[in-house]
Amino acid sequence: MRRLFTVCAIVVAILILLTGCRNEQVPHFTADASITVDPGTLERIRITLPEEISRESISDIQDDFVLNDQQVGGIVLVDIPKELLDAPMKGLFEITELLRQQLMPDIPAKEAEVVSWGGSQNAYMELAVGPDDITYFHYLFRGTNNTYDVWFNWKLLNQDSDIIYEIVNSVAGEDILQENNQNPF
Repeated sequence: MRRLFTVCAIVVAILILLTGCRNEQVPHFTADASITVDPGTLERIRITLPEEISRESISDIQDDFVLNDQQVGGIVLVDIPKELLDAPMKGLFEITELLRQQLMPDIPAKEAEVVSWGGSQNAYMELAVGPDDITYFHYLFRGTNNTYDVWFNWKLLNQDSDIIYEIVNSVAGEDILQENNQNPF
């Protein structure tokens, strides 16, 4: 009886340890777009981040926003045809699918549905997409030469919309002209 109790106690202790050590996996996204740009294109886009969030260059088309060693967002050059951006109401689902293919290829299309969409004060378009338990906010900026997606993982930013709006409102650069980023809706 004592031996059975000892074995049960060890099994329970191991299960508690395993449960406590379980780390919920948060996807890390790497841009997969066939865009050729001049090196330093993203460096010329100014973004003011809170002190606790850093901006790390990943490639010529992707910079990540990192908080506590986790990718919480970023800025990515995306390949979206001008025709879709000129008619966003008509091309909304195509734009969302292109973002999924280029930024979230591991998320099935049915999980990357649009939750909400609209204009933003400074961005051309705002989209909320993602699987049920994680929502990603995307802010598209039309540049003269490129289209920029400033995106955020809402869950990892503790659902703090103030941080997101402050960052989005700080996006600026020679390629991003205000007249190209008026709310199309």
